[in-house]
Amino acid sequence: MNAVQAGAQVICLTKVPSPFQAHVWENALRAEGIQSQVVGDFLDLGDVADKQAEIWIVRQDWIRARRVLRQCCQSEVASS
Repeated sequence: MNAVQAGAQVICLTKVPSPFQAHVWENALRAEGIQSQVVGDFLDLGDVADKQAEIWIVRQDWIRARRVLRQCCQSEVASS
């Protein structure tokens, strides 16, 4: 999130069990104009077991971001 405004509070939106899935969701958020960043996507490598990737956003985007993730999950279920 290189373009985060000074003083903007950044929060964890969600933990994601798969780094691949985290990046899919990050791309969906960005497509909707929501600044986001995957954190910890390489923690499943090496000695750090049982850690999950997280998606971080600016707090003011929380409601829109949750809506985008809900839509992603619904479309994933419908396509399976």
